Amino acid sequence: MDYNATTFLLDRHLRSANAQRVGIIHAAGSLTYAQIAAAVDRAAHYLSWQVGVQPEQRVVLYLPDSAELVVFFLATMKIGAVAVPVSTFATAAGLAFYMVDTRARVLVSCSDLLMKIPDATRSLGPYLRSVVNVDGDEWQEECGSVETFPVTETDSAFWLYTSGSTGAQKGVIHRHGAIEACGRQYCREVLAISPEDRCYSASKMFFAYGLGNSLFFPFSVGAAAVLSSARSEPETVVRSIRQHRPTLFFAVPTLYSQLLTTPGVDSGLFASVRMCISAGEPLPESLFHAWRERTGQPLYDGIGSTEALHIFCSNRADRLRPGSSGQPVQGYDLKIVDPCGQEVGPGESGQLWVRGDATATGYWNRREATHGTFQGGWLATGDICQKDADGYFLHLGRKDDVFKSSGQWVSPREIEDVLLTCRHTKEAAVVGMRAASGLTTIKAYVVLADEPATASPEEVRHSMHIHLRQRLPKYKLPADIEFLPALPRTPTGKVSRAALRERGNGGS
Repeated sequence: MDYNATTFLLDRHLRSANAQRVGIIHAAGSLTYAQIAAAVDRAAHYLSWQVGVQPEQRVVLYLPDSAELVVFFLATMKIGAVAVPVSTFATAAGLAFYMVDTRARVLVSCSDLLMKIPDATRSLGPYLRSVVNVDGDEWQEECGSVETFPVTETDSAFWLYTSGSTGAQKGVIHRHGAIEACGRQYCREVLAISPEDRCYSASKMFFAYGLGNSLFFPFSVGAAAVLSSARSEPETVVRSIRQHRPTLFFAVPTLYSQLLTTPGVDSGLFASVRMCISAGEPLPESLFHAWRERTGQPLYDGIGSTEALHIFCSNRADRLRPGSSGQPVQGYDLKIVDPCGQEVGPGESGQLWVRGDATATGYWNRREATHGTFQGGWLATGDICQKDADGYFLHLGRKDDVFKSSGQWVSPREIEDVLLTCRHTKEAAVVGMRAASGLTTIKAYVVLADEPATASPEEVRHSMHIHLRQRLPKYKLPADIEFLPALPRTPTGKVSRAALRERGNGGS
């Protein structure tokens, strides 16, 4: 059966009152759905007729969150090609990896980013043939409607790269049909989204979380997306909220924590926001309460993944349990399994598996990794979780993060949550380290809160050890606490435990 996701996201709005509704709000103004559709046709015509992009070919989109990124993402899918948005934080070497790994013949970017790669066609690998600069006028020539290339729901629509927090990045292959499934599940059931909403995501669109927030969700109902090409620093986020008054705000816990120390963040700033969504990394319960006290807003935490496309387990307005990741989203099946793949009971920990219509088909050119993650219709997420008697899921960490100390399993998150209740702590991350004896020891890395220097580092460290001993069993106590100015992070903002382990083993 013929299908194309651009029909769901864009074309059907042109046959309704949504055609004149604003779909994109950005620094230069706004675009209606009718204007977006016309721009998509111009970009699709240019890619197809001038650049020579063929169906199923990959097109790498190295662009900040912008109207141009939305337009070229949709245009690429409209002509049956595969859109690959990649991190704008990538260096020239990182971009070369994407170009070679995808074997893309076309790169779409902008002047500011292309300045970092002066000779792109020669330095980005053997496959690249054309570079499209969206700041130019070539693709802006008027044209008629471009026919939508017919595909099936199972055909590849776009790829997203994993953050690489536990190894080399992998291209995750997503189908056309997954977009509609994503747009009809979480965003309807949890967000109750409507055309009146304005969605602002601090997480960028090269990240699965941000792509859903800024494109799939608003465009699924004819709502507006607030796009910012700037880095999501706390001050920038505050300015965007103050200027555009979003109704739905999406961010990761790290940013919520940073916003708590930013001037101007209070209930007045968030008066227009009806839901604050948190995902991308575990949300400490202490941060939930601190945010609610400051802004009057709860944080709706959930679990998602690049492979599942978006959030598949979430808290809701009528089912909100701080400290948990909520309950399964309609359209997804979840289970927790032991190392043998057998489902465990309530209160037992194991790896979280998920099944649903939005999950990916596999990894590009990574056969072994695909077989290890995609298990007969189920996706092995790598998340270690527990489910309580009421069906709420508690996220304990990643499979590679959980370790044994004194013969017992330890979840870094539990220790981190206790550290975050200490008045000296702003951020914390815990890893298991192999000692010279061959045994695993626990090491904590802490970013200190901004306080007057009334105590020495040794006194602060001693105070933290006392705080931990009063709240944790002996086998969960860190052998060492090291202070850092900032925690290392992946391009998508998650704490890089691999970098912390490397540091603990003598790396810089």
